[in-house]
Amino acid sequence: MIAKMPTAEATKIESTAFSRKVRRSVFGIGLHGWEQLMLLSLGVTGLIAFAVAFTTASVVILTRHETAEAKRELEEYKLTVEAKVADATARGIEAGKSAGAALVRAADLEKQAEQLRKDTAEANARAAQASLQVEYLKKLRGPRSVPYNALNALRSMPSRTAQIWYAKDSDDAEDLAANIAGALQHAGWKAGFREIETAESAGGEPTGVTVLDNQFPGTSNPTAVLVEILTTVLGECSSNIGRDLPEDTVRIIVGPKP
Repeated sequence: MIAKMPTAEATKIESTAFSRKVRRSVFGIGLHGWEQLMLLSLGVTGLIAFAVAFTTASVVILTRHETAEAKRELEEYKLTVEAKVADATARGIEAGKSAGAALVRAADLEKQAEQLRKDTAEANARAAQASLQVEYLKKLRGPRSVPYNALNALRSMPSRTAQIWYAKDSDDAEDLAANIAGALQHAGWKAGFREIETAESAGGEPTGVTVLDNQFPGTSNPTAVLVEILTTVLGECSSNIGRDLPEDTVRIIVGPKP
């Protein structure tokens, strides 16, 4: 037979058991609550992990796409640059060929210009020589005479005596002899003229004017200056040594025109 506890004692035991149950909670949340919270946190953690994995995968995929796109653009850029470089190289080669051809052409033109300058210089020289020849022929065909002022250079030099002999077989020899005598007298020389048979008989050239001195004329003595002047004025004048002539005496032999 089971004995019944008194009511007061039973109440005390129940109160003690209830207090023990209450002390097993944390922050007012029991074990079951914390289990629910743990499950919830695990779910959130899983979602976060999934989000991290998803975002990481997305970043990796996008990075790969961007890297592939960058590589593709780089390759396209390389191809474009290579094409431009090849085109520029081709144009440079063509320009080099054109420049080389231009240089060759310029060198050829320079040679032609140089030859033309030489030809022009030779033509000018021939023209000048022809002009001198024409002038010389004019002097020979025209009347021969010596202007008085042409012998002014002799005024500043020691005077000499001039024997002027002219050949009688010449039409104008006497007139030229008289003319030269007057010009020499005007320059301060003593001068006279006379007739001879031929120019050669007196030691002169067969034609033209010959100046004789007892020594070969130098480059600065009066006889040399006289020969130079007569050559310029008359177009011709010869010089020779007259060994029979006295010192400071010059013989001028006037023959026929050349």
